[in-house]
Amino acid sequence: MNWPIIFRGERPKDAQPGDAYFVQPEYVKEREDGVTVACGHALSSGYDAVKAQRRPIAIVLPTGYTLLVDTAFWGPSNPNSSREGWVVSIVGVPTIGEQLRITLSPSVNIVGSYHGWIRDGVISPDVEGRAFP
Repeated sequence: MNWPIIFRGERPKDAQPGDAYFVQPEYVKEREDGVTVACGHALSSGYDAVKAQRRPIAIVLPTGYTLLVDTAFWGPSNPNSSREGWVVSIVGVPTIGEQLRITLSPSVNIVGSYHGWIRDGVISPDVEGRAFP
């Protein structure tokens, strides 16, 4: 099953897989070292180029996990001081209620939960075979 990504503007009260929205401004901070942080996570160096145009974007995955697409890769064994993250491309302007034509590269791998692709505004099925409601 594929999930179309629909831009909601702000987080819906009952967010569903495929809902995309801007992170609320109170959850986005600038650290003293100039790194932007959202929801406690450093954003990627790629986000630096677009932060004047838009807030960070979150997408609800099929598991219910909320992915911050502008986040730098992180994990217990990945300090990632260069703040590498997904290459995020968006076609057009995010419009509330419309499909968000977003593509991330490389794949999204939330280890043990979801591993798939976000391409041209669609979340793919899990490539490891997990099924979701």
